Amino acid sequence: MTYAFLDKPQENNTDLLVATALNGEVYTENKRLHIKNNICHYVYKFDGSPIGWYRRNLKTIDDIYLGFGASPTIVLENLEIKNKEMWEKIELTN
Repeated sequence: MTYAFLDKPQENNTDLLVATALNGEVYTENKRLHIKNNICHYVYKFDGSPIGWYRRNLKTIDDIYLGFGASPTIVLENLEIKNKEMWEKIELTN
């Protein structure tokens, strides 16, 4: 299933596992939000310059800024939400 995420998710200052899937996971680490599957990895940098969504190049580990107002989508299979409160603060509900 394809999931969309807010362009400005709520910051979380603790490391936690938000959700798992057969092909990826959603978690916070070092005050950054990570959403990844087998194909791509998005990182929301609350401490970035500029602040916002980045896509990580899996080969070079470089992070590419997606631009102001970016709102990534990603395919996650058999998603299991581990922290519902945090999930509701980051997912763009339809």
